[in-house]
Amino acid sequence: MVLAVDRFSALLVLCVMYYRRNATNEVFAYSVLGRHPHIVHYYSSWVEDDRVFIQTEYCNGGSLSLKLAECRADGRKHLSEMELKQLTVHIASGLKYIHSHGLVHLDIKPGICHTTTT
Repeated sequence: MVLAVDRFSALLVLCVMYYRRNATNEVFAYSVLGRHPHIVHYYSSWVEDDRVFIQTEYCNGGSLSLKLAECRADGRKHLSEMELKQLTVHIASGLKYIHSHGLVHLDIKPGICHTTTT
């Protein structure tokens, strides 16, 4: 679940019931990554009422899932070649950065790939 806090940050809420240790490891890994133009910036995290809250940079363009749904709603079957190329390069750049820190992202999917608009 993603909640907008303001136009500069968002909260990701993870249910800790699946294992507090895994949630803690995920937050720690995210917090040590630092800044990269193709990774959503981490601000803070805390546990409250058996939920882990992660405050991150707000991405005003929504998720890739939303972008694909909007594309279909406009009558297009897919994104343009230019859009796909740009998304692929940005996602690959972010993953390369994560891998350079000895980490692996195990859950890449359109719903968690977020975009920004200028």
